[in-house]
Amino acid sequence: TNVHFKIPNDVKIVKISCGALHTLALSSSGLIYSWGSGAGGRLGHGDCSDRWTPTQIQSLKNLHCSDIAAGTWHSCCVLIIPPLKNGGHVFSFGLGLHGQLGQGEITSTFSPSEVKYFHENCIAVQQIFSGSHHCAAIANCGSIYTWGSNLNDCLVHETLKSKFGLNFTGEPGLCCGKFGETLSGIGRGLPRSICCGKGFTVIACNPYNMRPSEVNVDSSTATE
Repeated sequence: TNVHFKIPNDVKIVKISCGALHTLALSSSGLIYSWGSGAGGRLGHGDCSDRWTPTQIQSLKNLHCSDIAAGTWHSCCVLIIPPLKNGGHVFSFGLGLHGQLGQGEITSTFSPSEVKYFHENCIAVQQIFSGSHHCAAIANCGSIYTWGSNLNDCLVHETLKSKFGLNFTGEPGLCCGKFGETLSGIGRGLPRSICCGKGFTVIACNPYNMRPSEVNVDSSTATE
């Protein structure tokens, strides 16, 4: 059954991200709306109550959001905080027992809280992606950072072992995959999009742009 939600006439929605039981919507002016199940604080309204219609996250009303990602029990967003322009800082909220929040040992927060790793390391994030148990981010330099569950080595970086022997980390880390260069004679472009599945990660890359030196080599080889 199709359900039509009412939003203010002057609000233009530019992106929607759906989790298992909740939804996030991003407006052209950088505002975030959420609705659905509020269990675990995944809606970001400071409580665990459900919302049946799109509701603006009030704690972010004076900030500009550039990207959103809804996981299963958690949500993430990228906020453009001056003087940043081409990227922002990552905030997360909800429940993350496998490190999905990226906030170290913090596993639950009902309101958007900053993932301090990016701010502390002067990393501006352009895109954010959330799966059920792990997350990924693309920085404005093209690097990929991942955190959460490392099932099947889906994070592709060194992770922490919990006292229960579970393989996950609540601290973002640099993905060791190489992008924007040639590997085994095959050019791999910079990351364009990421899919975080349960125990796997898929990365879509832009076309590879050859360096001038590589173009010269190809030209000389063709001439010979």
